[in-house]
Amino acid sequence: MSSREMLKRYGFCLQHNKYNNIYIKMKLSLNDPNFKYREYIMEKFFQTESKKGEGDVNVQSRHFKIYYQKLNTKVLKFVKILNFDIGRDDLEAIIETRSLSLEYQSLQKVQVVYEDFLDSFPTTLK
Repeated sequence: MSSREMLKRYGFCLQHNKYNNIYIKMKLSLNDPNFKYREYIMEKFFQTESKKGEGDVNVQSRHFKIYYQKLNTKVLKFVKILNFDIGRDDLEAIIETRSLSLEYQSLQKVQVVYEDFLDSFPTTLK
């Protein structure tokens, strides 16, 4: 149970709760020149359907559950799709570690996303 749920139900939470989690939202930028290709890849990897209605802009976005002590590999896969170089990398590099530069760029991006999320709060972890 997450610390938030424990606090709501019982009035206390654990300092180092291994089940603690948060949700972050990530999305594909409409300004990306390879938007359509990346959107197609996301639909295949995440088994999502495009939801296009009248006048709606189709923006692939996902909510990810982030745990206290464990890396969510779906977040890493999503970021790999965002950083994927269409001319240089093959699609297998999204699933497996085939391109060290893609892995490095993706992990740096995940770190930035997590730090931005933490910076959005008025207080620090300390």
